[in-house]
Amino acid sequence: MKKIILTLLITVPLSLLSQISISCEGFKACSWNTYLGEFDDCKYNEDFKCLFKISNNATVFNHITPTMSSTYYVESSYKEDDIDIATFYVVSDAGNKYTFYIDYGRRLVKILGSDYILIYTIKTTY
Repeated sequence: MKKIILTLLITVPLSLLSQISISCEGFKACSWNTYLGEFDDCKYNEDFKCLFKISNNATVFNHITPTMSSTYYVESSYKEDDIDIATFYVVSDAGNKYTFYIDYGRRLVKILGSDYILIYTIKTTY
């Protein structure tokens, strides 16, 4: 048994075993105002904490809060070289479609729904 574990540790690259975790502190939720053509009616919670876990190959996101956990499956993604934002088109475990933006420069995670946006402030990335 020890030989099998040692062989796996030697032959499987460590990058395959890793994931990216983003802890967030602070949360803003805004609704889309079709009349004004912008997001408004924002609600803030500076004490809100959550964690995003992204698989090493960026095909699955887990979003964990104190009251729930959701899984999102990445359908497609891209990152433009000139801006520090990664975009992910995802489907939730409940079948809903969202767009995730990870804005490393401004230290934000944004989730765009059909008529709202959720914005989380990144505390740490590891």
